Amino acid sequence: MTAPVVPQGGPGGPPAPAGCEVRAALPPKGFGLFALASCNAYTELFSEEPLFALQHSGNRRVVLVKRVHLVAACARCCGFIHSIPLQLEVIFGEGRFASLLAELGDLPKQWQESAGGGQAFVARCTQGCGEMYCSEACRDAHFQQCHNLLCVGPLQAEDPLVRFKHHALEHADTLLLAAQVFAFLINRVKASGGGAEAMHRMMQELMCFCHAPFRDACRAPPGRAKDAEFYAHTDQLVNEAAALLKAALEPHAPAEVSALFQAGPAFFSEVLGLFEYNNIDLEVSSPVGNVLLQRVSGSVISTPHETNDSWCGLVLRTSVFHTVVSQ
Repeated sequence: MTAPVVPQGGPGGPPAPAGCEVRAALPPKGFGLFALASCNAYTELFSEEPLFALQHSGNRRVVLVKRVHLVAACARCCGFIHSIPLQLEVIFGEGRFASLLAELGDLPKQWQESAGGGQAFVARCTQGCGEMYCSEACRDAHFQQCHNLLCVGPLQAEDPLVRFKHHALEHADTLLLAAQVFAFLINRVKASGGGAEAMHRMMQELMCFCHAPFRDACRAPPGRAKDAEFYAHTDQLVNEAAALLKAALEPHAPAEVSALFQAGPAFFSEVLGLFEYNNIDLEVSSPVGNVLLQRVSGSVISTPHETNDSWCGLVLRTSVFHTVVSQ
């Protein structure tokens, strides 16, 4: 029987928000964020902007199941893009629904105007990858933070970054979140002068959060033991993703990427494990849902509850590592 892995982590990260402190929790939970004084349940202690954000991939694409999550959200802040025509395009994006959208004609635009939204603004990635944003400010900030290194718009299908994203969508979209972290670290280190030494300092700062190798931190599917076959599959998944991401990023920052992968895929695996320990799933109702509910036939959608949850909900994942979004 394998002994349980104790997550690592400790002081050295960002300072605690006012009214809170970082201290050790009961083993083996590592360090945690605690209020300095008693407070009522649901009291808001602090709020801050996400450092990383990722909408769950299943929430973005058409899935042929009864309860699906389909919504267009900003690729940076994950705020809803308040465009009824665009939301309908996302929901009915398959070719078999083309005639339905054509029959609607200008109705979605009229619904938008009747809801008091006017002409909704949508900013798209200027390099043609398809990412959408709620504003030009979000688009530009996301590009500077990580998208400059992760945009596949100008790339061919055989490029390592394109292959990495296909690999992530097939196996675990948390890999995309880890790629955001790596791109962010590269941009931040290069902005401060660059180099392997500066990258090692940034990596150490990140590891103050509770973490462990992904193979130890991840959970096996229900009814499945974490046996040798499971570990082999997990290691192969992480190793392949790390190799593709390294190949994609290395031309842009050789010294910094060399530091990130100095121990092979080990740091990449630790970042994935960090997400496993720190993430919390969230689902947010769409403000567009109420507008659609007033206009969609009851024969199409069975109940308002199902509509809000499955047609227009946004699936998010948050983390003590600021805010992370995924399933």
